[in-house]
Amino acid sequence: MRTGGHAVGGSALGTWLRRRGLRALSTRPHHPRTMVADPAAIVAENLLFGQPAPTAFH
Repeated sequence: MRTGGHAVGGSALGTWLRRRGLRALSTRPHHPRTMVADPAAIVAENLLFGQPAPTAFH
């Protein structure tokens, strides 16, 4: 990164900011993700269950 005529690496800049209790602003919006399943979600029926097994490959 080049600011004010000084070449600074991203890791060095991050360390410098953290030591001073600062954070860089992100240009990308943060969308939190969750791994908790929705209890109201409907489980789709398995349409392949009960079908005959294939006998040959084409």
